[in-house]
Amino acid sequence: MSDVTPTSSENLQENLQENQAENLQENLQENLQENLQEPATPTTEGSTSEAPTAEGTIAEGTSSEAPTASPVVHVSAAVGSVVTITPEEFAAAQEAEKARREEERKRKDEERKVRDEAFATLAKYKEEGTAFDVVIEERVKGGLRGDFGALRVFLPASHYGMRKNVPEEELNQAIGQTVRVKVHELQSDDAGYKSAVVTRRDILLEDFWNGVEKGATFEGVVTSVTTFGAFVNIGGIEGLVHVSRLSRSRIDDPTSVVKKGDKMKVTIVEADR
Repeated sequence: MSDVTPTSSENLQENLQENQAENLQENLQENLQENLQEPATPTTEGSTSEAPTAEGTIAEGTSSEAPTASPVVHVSAAVGSVVTITPEEFAAAQEAEKARREEERKRKDEERKVRDEAFATLAKYKEEGTAFDVVIEERVKGGLRGDFGALRVFLPASHYGMRKNVPEEELNQAIGQTVRVKVHELQSDDAGYKSAVVTRRDILLEDFWNGVEKGATFEGVVTSVTTFGAFVNIGGIEGLVHVSRLSRSRIDDPTSVVKKGDKMKVTIVEADR
């Protein structure tokens, strides 16, 4: 018969509790790193420690049993501090996390639905050539950004006015303003991301040409001078003033009467769209 070693019941119980607490903390840390996916049941794996007998001795080869009291889990919340939670509290935290994720999924699904509906509406507007209003939210690289029914729309700087080179000050002043635009291009990728490129320039050009009549007078800026005349910018539209119309008297060199950057009043004698 094997010898047995008398051991204090109090010391054995302390060792069991320390081993169990260490295993519980390791299990909890692993579960937390897995984003609270599945609840972990605190256990003492491979426990072969010897339990005290009624006479205060350890019987060789017997397995100890966990204390009947509810175990606790120790979590290091910060340096120098420890938070203690029970398995019930741990399970409740898991359920709360699952509920939060489900709510987040529903919110994203609803936003996607609204964007898809807006995208379908803009596809119809593009086909019909319909204009619509957009509130400019911010200045971004290359232009301006707005929203249409939770769908992001991009208004390039070159499509904001009739002139392609719009001053920065004018673009900044557009933030917060409602502008009338048309769909220029719709974009959608394999991941389901949808966006739209819009134009204001097309509307302004259309309004301009609808208002242009023979004999109308405008003030423009000379953009270039050639041997056959001068090109004048009229609010984003360039018109040619022939050399024969630059002066009441005959001239051979247009640069003798006008230069780039000069302001001049012009009269429409013919319009060609």
